[in-house]
Amino acid sequence: MSTIRSLFDTSRALSRPIEKVITYQNRSDAQLRTEISEYVVTDHIEESFEDLLKKMQTAQQGG
Repeated sequence: MSTIRSLFDTSRALSRPIEKVITYQNRSDAQLRTEISEYVVTDHIEESFEDLLKKMQTAQQGG
């Protein structure tokens, strides 16, 4: 049986706090770089962004 820790990249520290939401004004450049590099785009997030961009394109074209 696998442990949760075995599912993660061993080069990343799992003992640090992991925030649900990134608060940009309270972060250093290094912290933001780390947060962004660790971001995982799921299929659902990708589909949602595609849907949003299509709707924005339609709106800009007068639709």
